[in-house]
Amino acid sequence: MTARPMTAGPAIASLLIPGLGQACQGRKLAALVHFALAVLAWGATCGTAGWVVNLCSAFGAAAWRARPPVSGAASARGTPPAA
Repeated sequence: MTARPMTAGPAIASLLIPGLGQACQGRKLAALVHFALAVLAWGATCGTAGWVVNLCSAFGAAAWRARPPVSGAASARGTPPAA
């Protein structure tokens, strides 16, 4: 098993603004969740727990790798394509 390289660009973006790295990767729902959690954490704890969300968001953006596209709709259902 080979190790996946981590990308620095989205990680730095998410470290500055949680969810920005996920948005750059095209993961809009993940970006919204990370941003909302960061706003809640920063507001509810006056900043102490906000850093945890920032770091988790940055790590999530750095470690994420896109899955290869599934070829054909039949493959997505787990059935072989018709001949």
